[in-house]
Amino acid sequence: MDQDTVRKLADILAEKISSSEWSHIIWLMLLTLIAAAAGSFFGSYFKMKGEHFATKEDFDTLSEQLRHNTALVEAVKSEVGYRDWRKREWINLQRIKLEELMQKLHESERLLDVVQHHAIAGKLTTESSTHPFGEMESIATLYCPEIEPDVMVYSSLCKRDFIAALELCVQVQSFSQTGNHSGVAVTIAQYQERSGALYPERLAAISNLKKSVRKHLESILLSDTRD
Repeated sequence: MDQDTVRKLADILAEKISSSEWSHIIWLMLLTLIAAAAGSFFGSYFKMKGEHFATKEDFDTLSEQLRHNTALVEAVKSEVGYRDWRKREWINLQRIKLEELMQKLHESERLLDVVQHHAIAGKLTTESSTHPFGEMESIATLYCPEIEPDVMVYSSLCKRDFIAALELCVQVQSFSQTGNHSGVAVTIAQYQERSGALYPERLAAISNLKKSVRKHLESILLSDTRD
């Protein structure tokens, strides 16, 4: 279609359409343009708001997960800290009890010396009513079962020598009351011979016990440094 034909058609339409109809057409076109612009604007706006809302929900979700994870981490740290504290306290308690056990060993040796000395004179010492042998056994059983066998061996030998000294005391008193001084001398000589023969066994038990204590102490201290 050429330009003359288009122009003629436009003139015909202009003659057919009144001015009021042209006004309606113009308003309709304007409203169409406004609606299109508004649709584009509000479409972009609501899309942006939707993206913002989704982003806020994601942020809230991540924040909640972060709080949960932080609480979980703190709980784990607290549990690990408690276990570490409990282990260190147990190690420290064992160390203290080992030192106490060694102190009881020295007390046991001193007690046996005192009891034997008094027994030869036919006298009982007030210390003979109590002895640390049982305390050593309790410490080993409750706190250091690893060295309990060596403690039991030493304790049994101490009890043996303790009872032998008490028996000597009774015999010396009996002979002294009857004035049998030769009986006293023979009894003491026999006791000293027997105790002298048995003493190396107790010395060996002491040596073994000290080695066990030292080994166990090194073991628990090394386990503490490794942690």
